[in-house]
Amino acid sequence: MRGIKKIYLNKIMENFAVLSAAVGENVKKICVVKADAYGHGIKEVVQVLGDADCFAVATVDEAAEVRLVTDKRVLVLGYTDRCEKAFCAACGIEVSVWTVKDVEDAAYAAGGKDISVHIAIDSGMNRIGVKTEEELSGLIRAATERPNVKIKGVFSHLYAAEDRTAAFCQKEKFDRFCSLLPFRAERHLAATGGLTYPFGYEAVRYGIGLYGYGFSGVSPAMSVSGTVVRVSRLFAGETVGYGGEFIAERDCFAATLSLGYADGVSRRAAGGEVLIGGKRRKLVGRVCMDMCFALADKDVSAGDEAVFLGSQGEETITAEDIARHTGTISYEVLTGYKRIKAVFIK
Repeated sequence: MRGIKKIYLNKIMENFAVLSAAVGENVKKICVVKADAYGHGIKEVVQVLGDADCFAVATVDEAAEVRLVTDKRVLVLGYTDRCEKAFCAACGIEVSVWTVKDVEDAAYAAGGKDISVHIAIDSGMNRIGVKTEEELSGLIRAATERPNVKIKGVFSHLYAAEDRTAAFCQKEKFDRFCSLLPFRAERHLAATGGLTYPFGYEAVRYGIGLYGYGFSGVSPAMSVSGTVVRVSRLFAGETVGYGGEFIAERDCFAATLSLGYADGVSRRAAGGEVLIGGKRRKLVGRVCMDMCFALADKDVSAGDEAVFLGSQGEETITAEDIARHTGTISYEVLTGYKRIKAVFIK
């Protein structure tokens, strides 16, 4: 087997419990499972999160996958066109709106059915959402005139959750906009990064924390390993990989590993580490589409396990370790592993 991605569903359930203990019992838990549950398997993750109140996704295709395995609430946080809104109305999926046209499309697409919507507020990120009070008033008026459009919730997103001052500035604008609603709607602003802020809203979103990052007490739920496919003796002056970027300064061993950038190993991984035989080994040379290289020794053999993410012996490599080295974030690392067989462990 070229590689294997182990998903520890028991860890995801434990992480859910940790996050829930932090927010209390009277807050709705919206579990974010977009991007294949951050690479952890959308259907499998949804099935083990039986205590979630709602599942949030980015696309209608993802919502359809969730609906196949649960009757619980599903919310599309991203853009939907009129046709997609019709599908959502038929399947009881909630959608996000931020323009009058969104509301008009929702009403038309739903036909004789009701459709539940969440109003997105742009409280500072400038990504999506209603930006002015005038825009919000127009949207509310449009929804009021269309009785099959039900405003279920209102939400925004923190652009710098770690910055308390910035977070509460966003809260101030969010509260001001929420006060314009003529009725009570489910409010959600905090995701993992702002989970413990005393916002006092009806719901929170569990994102990266579910998968073991960004919150105290949670544990990573994914490991990724490949196989040593060849060990080569290098003589001083020999090179490894495309472009000959790695040049052996002295006689050494190089291991060819079974995963490459098409599997999710970053092309910026050289200089980072992989675990073989319980030891940290330096990745060298350019990462190929299907393989990469690491320095080895005489104790490394073809067939040995090479751990790219996770633990081996007493050593551990986390998604945050990889992100720091490759200049990205743990989210991109976790969602990047593809073309690898997934095994789910309960």
